[in-house]
Amino acid sequence: MMPRTVVDVGIAFDTPKLYSSLPRAKFFLVEPVPSCRPLLDRLEREIGAACFNVAACATDGDIEFFVHGDVSGAST
Repeated sequence: MMPRTVVDVGIAFDTPKLYSSLPRAKFFLVEPVPSCRPLLDRLEREIGAACFNVAACATDGDIEFFVHGDVSGAST
């Protein structure tokens, strides 16, 4: 049985193999880095993903965070 729902947190520069391997799944993509917003917009159009350009925290509000030069390695 293939998953019908996928939540991908921290997508950085995209995970196309994941999308293509699960063509019937609904994707919920979360990426807090503001410069990744264009990618999220594209994935909304191309694969019908629900995209969120947000970060998670224990309290509501705004935060400052450091964006590593290599966004794809920032969460490791």
